[in-house]
Amino acid sequence: MTAGANRVVAIYIAITPNGMIAKRDDNTTWISEIEWGMFSRFVNDHGNMVIGKRTYEILVANDEFKRPELGSIRTVVLSDTRIDVHDPTHVSIAYSPGEALSQLEEFATVVIAGGGNMNSSFMREGLVDELFLDIEPIVFGSGIRVFDDADFEVNLELVDVHRYAQNGVQLHYRVKRT
Repeated sequence: MTAGANRVVAIYIAITPNGMIAKRDDNTTWISEIEWGMFSRFVNDHGNMVIGKRTYEILVANDEFKRPELGSIRTVVLSDTRIDVHDPTHVSIAYSPGEALSQLEEFATVVIAGGGNMNSSFMREGLVDELFLDIEPIVFGSGIRVFDDADFEVNLELVDVHRYAQNGVQLHYRVKRT
């Protein structure tokens, strides 16, 4: 559990075996419908997600919030600038990882759902308890990494390995606290 909180903060994200979460042009069409379904169920089960500004803009541009599985999810967008939100009833802005968590105090599990800069900021501040990495069967050389180039080191304990498709596997890790 995150220090001082009675909740779990979990990163849940689709990645390639070499750690990419999107192509350089933000393309994520390589993510399978099976993985999208698993992600959607996870987010629905917990009722919330924290995403970065760029991820938010991509989801809005692709009408992803019109999908029933994301339409009523409490979403916090982590941004360093003010942005207009498409649905103030379900979406709010936070300017730091701590502020994002404060806005989701009522949830037992907070879902961190990308991108790389935001994932790193939560890791760097020691706020992540678990990681769910859905590894899709594709490799590309340049793109957006699951963690950007940030100064942190975290030891993990493998909790579970789940094969979710013929070529897809989910790794579930717990952050080891010292």
